[in-house]
Amino acid sequence: MGQTLDPKAVANAAAAAEALGAPPVGVTLKLPDNVLFSEEPQMAYWSHDRKQWRLDGFVDVKFDEESRMLSFKTVNFGPLACIQDKHINMPFQSWELRPIGADHARFTIIAAIIEAEIEIKGPLCCFKQTADSDFRSELDDIRGKWMEPRELIKVLKNTGVNLFPEDDSKKYVSISEKDPDVENGLYQQMALTASHFAYSWSKWNTESGTERIILQGCEKLEDDIPLDPQPEGEEERKEEWALLMVSRERAMKLKMTEYEEEFSDVHAEGSQVRLGRMGITDGE
Repeated sequence: MGQTLDPKAVANAAAAAEALGAPPVGVTLKLPDNVLFSEEPQMAYWSHDRKQWRLDGFVDVKFDEESRMLSFKTVNFGPLACIQDKHINMPFQSWELRPIGADHARFTIIAAIIEAEIEIKGPLCCFKQTADSDFRSELDDIRGKWMEPRELIKVLKNTGVNLFPEDDSKKYVSISEKDPDVENGLYQQMALTASHFAYSWSKWNTESGTERIILQGCEKLEDDIPLDPQPEGEEERKEEWALLMVSRERAMKLKMTEYEEEFSDVHAEGSQVRLGRMGITDGE
C-alpha cells in the first residue's frame, strides 16, 4: 500500500498482459479486515529487472467490498502487492485545532474521504472519528488507542489512512505551497499556544501567495465551539474567530473577517503587530 497510481499503467494493463503471450492464472484472496480501502484496490508486482513496482500484467480484476474478496488474473509471479493511491485523502477540505485543557487539544481534519480527529494529551495522541463521520470497522483496532505521534503516523498509514503529505506530494495534489520557514515557525507557535487558543483553516490562505499564511484564531479556555462573527449592527459580539496573517517579517490580526468578499491585509484596530514572530495580542 502507499504507492501513487499511474493512470496510464492502469489503462494499459490488459494490453500488456496479452502482449506477454502467456495464459494468465486466476487468483482469489481475501483482504485483511483491519485495512481500509477507500477505492477499488489495484494489484502490482515487483519487477526485479527494473527494481520497481509495476501495474501491468493483471486482467479481470474484481473486488467485492462486502466480502472483501479480490480476484484477478495475472502472468506475473513473485512479490505481489495490493495498493491504493496514497494521496486519495488530499487535499484536505478543512482543519481545526482547539484546546480541551492544559496540554490537551483536539485536531480535526476533514479530508477528501475520511473525517478524522486526533486527540493530543501531553506527549501522546490517539485517533478518533468525528461524530458525523461514517465509522468503519477496519479502524476499530486503532480507534481510541493512545500512542506516540510517530507510532500513530505509522499505524494510520499501515491501516490505509494516509493524512500525512510528503515532500513530493505537491506533484500529485494541488496545494497552497508556502515558505517552509514561515510554515514551520507557525507550527511551533501554534503548538506552544494550543492549550489556550483555537486555530482553523482559512479560504484566504490559497490567495495570499507563498510568503504569507492566513488562518483563523480564537482564544478559548474551555472545550466549546468558537462562534462565527455576528452580523454587523448588533451591539454585543460574542467570542469569534479572528483572521490572522503570518509572514517572515510580522504576524498580525486582520481587520477583515473570513466572510469578506475581497481580501485586505489591513490590521485590526487596537491590535499589536509582532515583528519576527507570531504573537497576536490586543493592545491599547
